[in-house]
Amino acid sequence: MWSYIEGRDVKGNEIGQKSAELKNGIVELKLKKTLVIDSLLIDEKNPPLFSSAKKSEEKNLMLLLSRKPKLELFSFDGKGSLMSRFLSKGEGPGELPELDSFQIVDDIIVVTGFKKMITYNMNGKLIDENKLEGIVSYFKYFIDKERYICNISERDESGELIRHLVIKNIKSAEIVASFCKDEKRRDIGVTMVLNNQLYHDWITPDYKFVFLPGRNCIVCGVSDSDQLYLKDLQGKTIKTAKINFTKRTVTPEESNQLIDSCSKLREYPDLYNGFIKKIPNEFLIIMDIKLMPQDHFAVFLGTGFKKYAIKIFDKDLDYLFDIKFPDNVASRIQDLRDINFYEKGFFVIEDTDEENQYVEYKIENLKQIFE
Repeated sequence: MWSYIEGRDVKGNEIGQKSAELKNGIVELKLKKTLVIDSLLIDEKNPPLFSSAKKSEEKNLMLLLSRKPKLELFSFDGKGSLMSRFLSKGEGPGELPELDSFQIVDDIIVVTGFKKMITYNMNGKLIDENKLEGIVSYFKYFIDKERYICNISERDESGELIRHLVIKNIKSAEIVASFCKDEKRRDIGVTMVLNNQLYHDWITPDYKFVFLPGRNCIVCGVSDSDQLYLKDLQGKTIKTAKINFTKRTVTPEESNQLIDSCSKLREYPDLYNGFIKKIPNEFLIIMDIKLMPQDHFAVFLGTGFKKYAIKIFDKDLDYLFDIKFPDNVASRIQDLRDINFYEKGFFVIEDTDEENQYVEYKIENLKQIFE
């Protein structure tokens, strides 16, 4: 049993300012809004609808993705001034029929679609495009210009599908390293992706992971398990940790919320009926893992429909404390898993009935992690 001291985490480290209070192991974040980019400032009559964002403090760059009214990426400097807009929907050079992911990797911007990868320079100018060979996962992270991490499914000696986490070479599609394959995770169904929306995200177990750049390691865990692994890039386990958490039962109300969130599937009766049959009795445990400064990371645990317990760990896989977002901020965010942390706090797209905007918040009471 951990003992908590006000103003300190479970390892006895100071949390930050005196205003940081640890109550029952939970720190409620004290936030200050520092930057807002409203989509109306780009086009008041037909504004883009921002859906996700990436940020690099080092490169003084932010990327905002819009899927409506058209597919487009917008780049801004650190003060929120528009620098360029690029990418379009199509089959030609520099175009994608649908966008899967985008990421700032070293000194380039990488954008991927189904079996296609496009690279741009920091000004949004097209550099190159390549085919992605083999089965492409919708859960991938580029370590550098040559390798990415993803979930894959392979058949074992008996012909059954097993799921595991791998590092793949971008050009050759060769598996460079494999993680947790020894667990023989049976593939109970591939996460359904339709029109770039994930429909089995709350149902199908996958390996959730985060790359720790300072340690050059990976933290990973199966989403229906309470076990975390710290592994090097050769797949060797450095340390494991068990999360003290009990699965939450899906109530009838939450089951209806899951069904309502996938109403568009009614256009595809077979898929819709298959989805309904897969509504679980319990929520998955590890819903996401997010990188924080200094190789700390946040583990999002499912406590209900779009509800989470958020546990903070350090780079050594030691649990520190839970965090809670103020209600007035959380209510403006459709899903807390949409946030991303950076050196001073976090950024997110706030999409409400009245506004669609990119917002940065400074976290003021966790000085051991944030600037």
